Amino acid sequence: MFGGLAFLVDGRMAVAITGDALMVRVGTGGRTAALERGARPMTMGTRTMAGWVVVDGPRLADTRELDAWVETGLQVARTARPRPPR
Repeated sequence: MFGGLAFLVDGRMAVAITGDALMVRVGTGGRTAALERGARPMTMGTRTMAGWVVVDGPRLADTRELDAWVETGLQVARTARPRPPR
C-alpha cells in the first residue's frame, strides 16, 4: 500500500515501518497527545490521516520509546471499530 512493512491486529493495522520512521495508529482522540509526545502528522500526498502519526527513526533509538509507541498502536488497533464489509 505505501511501500513499508505493516503489523496488524485482528486485521487492523497497528503500526507500520516506512523508510526510517514508524507510522502509529493513535485514533482521532489520541492524535493531540501523540503530537505532544514528539510525533508528527501522518500525510499521504496532500491528505492528513486523522488517526495516524509518524515517529521519526532517531526518536526510536531508545527501546523504551519504541515499545511505548508500538503499545499505543496495538491498544488502539485492538479497540478500533470493525469496518463494514464493502
